[in-house]
Amino acid sequence: MLLRIRNLINRFERFWWSKSAYKFYLKELTQLKSLKKSSKLYDTLIFSKTIKPVVLDSPSKKRIAVIAPHPDDEIIGPGGTLLSSTKKSCTVDIIYLTSGGRKDFVVRENEAKILCDKIGWNSHFLRNEEGKRNWNLENLLKIIYKLKPQILMIPFILDDNKDHQFFNKLLFHNKAKLKKAFLMKTEIWAYQVYTAVFPNVVVDITDFKETKSELIKIYESQMNKRDWANFSIGLNAWTSRWLNNGSKSSWAESFYVVNLKEYINLLNKYY
Repeated sequence: MLLRIRNLINRFERFWWSKSAYKFYLKELTQLKSLKKSSKLYDTLIFSKTIKPVVLDSPSKKRIAVIAPHPDDEIIGPGGTLLSSTKKSCTVDIIYLTSGGRKDFVVRENEAKILCDKIGWNSHFLRNEEGKRNWNLENLLKIIYKLKPQILMIPFILDDNKDHQFFNKLLFHNKAKLKKAFLMKTEIWAYQVYTAVFPNVVVDITDFKETKSELIKIYESQMNKRDWANFSIGLNAWTSRWLNNGSKSSWAESFYVVNLKEYINLLNKYY
């Protein structure tokens, strides 16, 4: 029992030290004042020798809302963690900002519904059009206020996709509305889709790797363009570098985890 308590204390100490170190790292990073340059610096993992992410279990018994700019981001990005959390009595709501291009709405929403129904996730469609810059966050905020999520999963600010970055910009410009709500205490789990996010939290998804791969394939309209299952699982294999599993084949997902107030402070550096 004493050993277990000591390990728990060490884990928390490492977690809080990591948060402090990341604040220093992000302060240096944001001096670049450019999303593109910052993203390139992230890709080098230049600070990986001194700052290590904390390996955490997936959330348990939490209300989780996931912002997916496109149908498939929810499974390609944090899918393994969400599958694990679903097994641990978490409620999961996926909020799709767009349904792809206007001509793709029916197909992509149908694929998303099949996936969500299969797992037991709730789906919400805002029906914005990808690539456009006339999105309105009012309906999104209404859904979030109603759900009162304890964890809000969003694409990271430096993820290499213009829609993902545009969502972060809208988030920043609606910060006044967010500050008036309970949301400022909500925990942000910023996830990875394209860019090699430098994480402060990593979740081992080895037990859910096969299921995640098969679920990605539900998005047949997107699999015709690229093998996203191979892409995502390959990225998860690369991310397993942060796990201490020796020679065992492993897969992991990475996140930048802070409360919403701290995340807004990061957005402020760019916007």
